Amino acid sequence: MGTQVFILAGGAGTRLKPLSQVGSGRLPKQFLVLTGTYSLLQETLLRIPEEYAVTVIPELPYSGEVMKQARAAGKDQVDQLVEPFGCNTAPAVFAAAARTFYRDQDPERVICLLPADHRMDAVVYQSLLRKAVRAAEKYDRIVTIGISPSRPETGYGYIQVHPGDTLPRQVRAFVEKPDGETARRYLESGDYYWNAGMFIAKARVFIELGMVHCPDLVSLVTEAFADPFGSLEQSYRRIQEQKLGTSIDYALMEHIPDHIALIPAGDDLRWNDLGSWEALEPYLDSDVRGNTWLPGSSPVIVRSTRTMVCNYTDLPVSIDGMEDMVVVISPYGMLARKRNA
Repeated sequence: MGTQVFILAGGAGTRLKPLSQVGSGRLPKQFLVLTGTYSLLQETLLRIPEEYAVTVIPELPYSGEVMKQARAAGKDQVDQLVEPFGCNTAPAVFAAAARTFYRDQDPERVICLLPADHRMDAVVYQSLLRKAVRAAEKYDRIVTIGISPSRPETGYGYIQVHPGDTLPRQVRAFVEKPDGETARRYLESGDYYWNAGMFIAKARVFIELGMVHCPDLVSLVTEAFADPFGSLEQSYRRIQEQKLGTSIDYALMEHIPDHIALIPAGDDLRWNDLGSWEALEPYLDSDVRGNTWLPGSSPVIVRSTRTMVCNYTDLPVSIDGMEDMVVVISPYGMLARKRNA
């Protein structure tokens, strides 16, 4: 069978409160239309190459929303692998690999684990993803797409590669979010990339490496698919009880740099993880004083500079005498704070 994409659609998107919310009748970041026409999940679905099968991995309360949004985006063939509740990314990644390996009995199939809530250029992304898939088909390695840093960013994790020009690059280490001085050093070296959380490999490779480095977690997840009486809910309950729910970086990637290759992505990808309100600014309208606002919202802004206004309601908004502020108005509440606070 061909390549299988799994879109990781869990998480609460807490950095985009008050708009991003969990609970009855509310939606977290990945299901929201922040700017433009489509939600972040829909944007992700629309940039996946047509030849790849697509499965979304949401938490149970959002399963209906996934199908609703997929149909609205014209993606009627989208499948789901539903988590009973969120346990971070590592259980979701291994559930995708185990389903492919055991239920589908296709351990050599290349699977792509991709975030649901980032934004990037679709054409450039498709080219990069196809390169990553070809590398994963050729080598028994996990392939990641690394983002060439454009600034000394302290809010992202980094991936260090060995020196050289051969593609894909050989990963040397995963490193934590740095302080400012360290981030500047990473930028100057040219050997570090932002970690965008995209991982591509054969299902067998994920399972084999996971059984070496996090065997308790992988064993619990694979039981749900290898055992005819297995249940993903039962597996997740035991993962929760044993406190094994963690990110795929901590569970696996940081332990296996020698088994990871990196496809570099340049500025033309225009990758943005939309991890803060300030990250929305490239998509907003602006004036000569550096104020920005959602296209079509037309707030009244007077005697203000460098103030960002995101109004997701029909309420009229006036801003007077503000400087370097972020103002968000949503149906669930309002945020007003200093920029980059």
